[in-house]
Amino acid sequence: MKNRHVGQVLFILSSGEMSLTPVQVVEEIVRRTLDGEQVTHTVEAFGANGAKKRFNLVGDKFLVFDTIDEARVYLIENATSAI
Repeated sequence: MKNRHVGQVLFILSSGEMSLTPVQVVEEIVRRTLDGEQVTHTVEAFGANGAKKRFNLVGDKFLVFDTIDEARVYLIENATSAI
């Protein structure tokens, strides 16, 4: 996982909806156990009606990009390979 910080804006691509959404990291949780250290991030996005939505960036539900340029390159390459 890349080094992310609270306040950073990320761009997520939902695998189900295939939509690119900007989100902001609002919380970083570090869990240290005997097995090691695990870092998770909570992000916040605005819904269609302007309501804030918070969720964790875990699992394979999202592709996460640190910049809009990274997202653009991925989307162009993905579209080109589909043609």
